[in-house]
Amino acid sequence: VHCGEDPPECEQDTPKIRMCGHLLKVKCCADVNLARCFECERDQQEQKIRLFQEQLRRLQSGDAETFSQLDKGLFPEISRRLPPCINGTVEITDAWGVYKKTWKEPWLRQRLQHADAEVHHCLWFPTRENMEAILEWPTFDYHLGVAVPGGNYPGCKAIQMYQAFSVAQLNTRDDTQALLCQVIVPQQTSVHRATQRSMWHNVVLYEYSKTKETKVVYVPNSQFILPLYKVALQMSHSCPLSSMRLPWKDSEPVLVNDKRHYWTEKLRSTSHPVCTGKDGRAGPTAGIHVENVWEVRNTTLLRQFEAKRQVMLDMYKKKKVPQPLPDVVIKYGLHERLDKNTNEFLFFHGTSSERTSIIREQGFDERLAQGGLYGKGIYFASQACKSRQYCKPDRSGSVYLLVNRVLLGDPFYPTGWTDDTVRPPARPGEKNFLYDSQVASPEVSKIGQAHYEFIVYDKTQVYPAFILQCKWP
Repeated sequence: VHCGEDPPECEQDTPKIRMCGHLLKVKCCADVNLARCFECERDQQEQKIRLFQEQLRRLQSGDAETFSQLDKGLFPEISRRLPPCINGTVEITDAWGVYKKTWKEPWLRQRLQHADAEVHHCLWFPTRENMEAILEWPTFDYHLGVAVPGGNYPGCKAIQMYQAFSVAQLNTRDDTQALLCQVIVPQQTSVHRATQRSMWHNVVLYEYSKTKETKVVYVPNSQFILPLYKVALQMSHSCPLSSMRLPWKDSEPVLVNDKRHYWTEKLRSTSHPVCTGKDGRAGPTAGIHVENVWEVRNTTLLRQFEAKRQVMLDMYKKKKVPQPLPDVVIKYGLHERLDKNTNEFLFFHGTSSERTSIIREQGFDERLAQGGLYGKGIYFASQACKSRQYCKPDRSGSVYLLVNRVLLGDPFYPTGWTDDTVRPPARPGEKNFLYDSQVASPEVSKIGQAHYEFIVYDKTQVYPAFILQCKWP
């Protein structure tokens, strides 16, 4: 709107009214977007800052609003309270304050009565059904079916919580929801591999470690637990397992050299000092150095991999196979189970640089398998020294290892050679229902198996996640 001059040259101030109702004074010929109001935007930003500051104050004081969704700016503050993840990095994707006065008052009474106790932040991983029930409880009580029998006390029920957890607790396909709690722990309780017990004010509280790092606390007294936040966790993209999600489009492998130290330590810790076999030799582990790490981003292969997972789950449901599947016992090398319903693991595979480039584009192909002690399949190892035997150095002397996500499913454990195998054997009494893979275990094999080997006969059970270029004599 202007005074009508053509072309408009009038410079006098002309009042205009924005769509929000605020009055605006501009030049007569100015082109103004009346739908946007900077005053309203400034007010909204100030209101958002005030809300954030109030949530931060409540968070730091331990009085976050009941069931309120927290601002993403608070996630770093909550992350500092998370127990450590021993074999990866997790990130918070969402968080809610779950403060209840009826929960906090009994906890404060216990805290005052036992002033010599320590307070730790622990994670509790209830099922989704139990999570919904817990948040509806007027009082926080473990008697409603969520407690588990505790250790060496068959008659004692307790809540299992983690002071340090592993990626095995996380769901590989969906965000894992957990409760971040404050737990009163007596100073007398110590952490060892063996179960430790202590009688403390007529309350049994004991803590033990399933592995050397994972710390689990069984808490029989529910008044020692104060839930603070419900958090949604997933593997961080800075973690060595960032390929577990699909936030990207197809591209060339992405260089992620911040993971070089991680994989150097993994190669050394999962290998024999010197390893020699009929297929090759792996030199001293002290000489291992990872030069480059690439993350494979192939949406076609990943979709095939996830589709195969769903096919396996549907078959288990049809055949009434109990879930979760029995764990695959691996005493040496990579052994973390990423998905308990399909027995997903990370394993090594060694090959040449030329074949590495083919695999990351086209995937593995069981039709090209040349055969071995366990048939014509795709072979993997939990120990890097076994896969190193099959690597062929390039002109610069570097060797290439693939780190793969493998769906073992329900495996068969052969006791001897099965070199004529082209698919897993059938299950007992189920002629048309096959095992999903074969696991050559040193504990089961009767032919002197030195390493754990894992054989699958379907390329869609494998997704090549990382490529390691390393110096390894």
